[in-house]
Amino acid sequence: MPSSTLSSSLNVIALISGGKDSFHSLLHCLSQGHQVVALANLHPPPSTSPIHGLLDLNSHMYQTAGHALLPLYQDALSIPLYRSPITGTAISKEKDYAGPPGQDAGGGSDEATKDTADETEDLIPLLHRVMSEHPKANALSCGAILSTYQRTRVESVCSRLGLVPLAYLWQYPILPSPNGSPTTLLEDGANVGLDSRIVKVASGGLDESFLWGSLADRRFRGKVEKAVAKFGGSALGEGGEFETLVIEGPKGLWRGRTEVKDEEREVRTGEGGEAWLEFGRGKVVGFDGGDVDESQWRWRLRIPPLLDPIFETLSGEPLPPRPLSNNFAHKPWVRSWEPSSYAQDHGYISSIFNLTSFGSDQTIEVQMKSLAERFQAALEEADASACNIVFVTILLRSMSDFPAINAVYGQLFSNPNPPARVTVACGSLMPKGKHVMLSALVCKKLRGEKRGLHVQSRSYWAPANIGPYSQAISIVAGSEAGEEASRLVYIAGQIPLVPSSMAVRESHGDEKQGLRFRDQALLALQHLWRIGVEMNVTWWTGGVAFLAGKGVTGPDVVASRAQIAWYLWKSVHKLPLDEDNDDNGREEDTGLDAWDLKYGGMGTFAIAETQRRPLPDFERVRHRTTGMGSQASNPSEAQHLIPGFLVVEVAELPRACDIEWHAAGYSGNEVVLFEDSHKHSQEASLWSKTESILSVKATDYGVSSDIVEVLGRDAAAFNEPARLSKNFEALASVRFISVPMQAFSLLGNYDDQSSEEYVVEGIQSTIRAFLYNRSKQSTTAPAATVYTSYPAVFVNLPVQIIPCSRVWGVQEENIQEIGAGLVIHSSYQSELA
Repeated sequence: MPSSTLSSSLNVIALISGGKDSFHSLLHCLSQGHQVVALANLHPPPSTSPIHGLLDLNSHMYQTAGHALLPLYQDALSIPLYRSPITGTAISKEKDYAGPPGQDAGGGSDEATKDTADETEDLIPLLHRVMSEHPKANALSCGAILSTYQRTRVESVCSRLGLVPLAYLWQYPILPSPNGSPTTLLEDGANVGLDSRIVKVASGGLDESFLWGSLADRRFRGKVEKAVAKFGGSALGEGGEFETLVIEGPKGLWRGRTEVKDEEREVRTGEGGEAWLEFGRGKVVGFDGGDVDESQWRWRLRIPPLLDPIFETLSGEPLPPRPLSNNFAHKPWVRSWEPSSYAQDHGYISSIFNLTSFGSDQTIEVQMKSLAERFQAALEEADASACNIVFVTILLRSMSDFPAINAVYGQLFSNPNPPARVTVACGSLMPKGKHVMLSALVCKKLRGEKRGLHVQSRSYWAPANIGPYSQAISIVAGSEAGEEASRLVYIAGQIPLVPSSMAVRESHGDEKQGLRFRDQALLALQHLWRIGVEMNVTWWTGGVAFLAGKGVTGPDVVASRAQIAWYLWKSVHKLPLDEDNDDNGREEDTGLDAWDLKYGGMGTFAIAETQRRPLPDFERVRHRTTGMGSQASNPSEAQHLIPGFLVVEVAELPRACDIEWHAAGYSGNEVVLFEDSHKHSQEASLWSKTESILSVKATDYGVSSDIVEVLGRDAAAFNEPARLSKNFEALASVRFISVPMQAFSLLGNYDDQSSEEYVVEGIQSTIRAFLYNRSKQSTTAPAATVYTSYPAVFVNLPVQIIPCSRVWGVQEENIQEIGAGLVIHSSYQSELA
């Protein structure tokens, strides 16, 4: 049965092709409490050719095999069916669909579609007709499973028509299942009463003998799975290996069964081994028997568990002990501050930091419009555009301003895959008179494809991003571009929303013990993980957990939550890998089959998306401590390492959540983690009068993409730093620095301003030392972000400032409140010196 936490009921138009996936998705819509008000289908136009085979268009977007029987579904389900002909072709063949030129979010008129030939746009007039007959319709369902090509086109249409996209089968094969079989979805359909018949085959492993076979039959399913496996195909038909037609569904929803006599089925054949059935007349035959329990199918419909096994394991672990009190109690040092805006070139990456509106004390709408103008001007000055932005941080005074800024912000982006984003509210710590502040990372000269993940459909996988931001953006990290190039991945902030309903997760755990918070933190962390896996992240370069402080009572509650967040981050990196499942459930793509040959590789979009690596991928991680006698480790020796981590208390988070996770990652064939035995113990001291009040330790990790080649050519080179520098390219490094509370303890203790200024200058000079010591290894200065409750201390530094109530950093595998957390991102354009 579905989760008890359901969103408000939607009135759904079910986009159907006749195939198994569209009807399976329809069942999940009903199970989530929605109403299906209409069915919609696109079919081939009437043919004037005597060659019957032309009636199957082999559309990239729509299944057309078996289309002659589609009118029967109206009688079979007693739901109105609306149909229109397909007049376009697949003009746009990119995975991510941008829509026709000149169409904004409010577009989608029938007149506009006449000027474009792309078959996606044929949905517009069809849905307009349905919506005119059903004015309360507000959602559209489709059967997309792994096809980004199909999903993004449906989402584009939905965004223009104001419909909520529903794709409850999205990523279904990788979600937890009872047996982990690649045919679990087929078994689920059979268990709920779907009788799906194969009506077309287009794979070297399948021939016309498979036509009209029933996937409700367990033995036949096994036969199909075995046949497609010979050619590296998908047992679900996701690569176009076969297409299906549902002739019967669960009783109570289906009123009867579609029957077609043998003489009304005729086999047709095409190029590359394709074969399909062409149908004459069919009819719906009502079910025999008495009353039927209409709810029976709902109990048989399998809903994937909310949590993956590793996160479910953590939900049963005991919570960590309460944190020890800080010897240096937090002493507020409140000073108004005016941020300094910076636009810096860091080589491959540029930054625009701490941007605010020109005026103060204006409405949020006025400030956001002014800020947007400044942002666009800064981009133009940097010879960049909105397409070059990879990550954005938006700081608000109040989260109630979120809708107002989103409306203006969304107008900056018109292309698919807008930048990933984090949005938090900092309350009274914002600069005086400012309601919004923006910072961005920009890649001006992309070396290869900028990849994005922008799933806007509700599913069981991860929350839909219905706003103008992507779940993740990745860019090439090294000098070599191509499919196997190393990449930097930026993940948007993740909050604990139940993906299927988009409601904040409810938990009945004891909040005094932190159980409710733990449950929410786990779900949000799982969202981060699933997105990271989808983006092929090998290793996180670091993570930040934002905690909401507004409305929290008790001085130790947020501190305890910080401890829980650290415990979860640490634990999920130390869980043992499943050694009995080395391929992680991946299906291997061994080449192009008939579908690929005919469609120029379109089918490989779905196949490639089933190939996933674990996260962290210790098989691709090496650990090295530089210095005398240092050596490369094997993967198991790297498992004690944990990426950098900070916990940050702000005022509010989106949807009034308690936690929001953010991380960046590295995707590549090989990752080398450098732990410099000399730099690791490096200390910078700040002197005030005659006493040292600051001691800072840094954890420094560097990343390399070409180390596999180095090891293959000359293994000895890896163990000799002088030779190593000539044999691999250092792509990036990320450094997490904790500035202890002691450094700020003297602020507010002096009567004269000059003494305070002396302390501030000392802190700034210490931070500069870290910034520019790091940049000595690069041709450009690094991008740096500081999280601090003392923002006024950092206004003269070229850093992004995140003002917050408290910060916790990691020291000796424990978490401790600190005065500031500094994250330095360096990218290298030359070999390591």
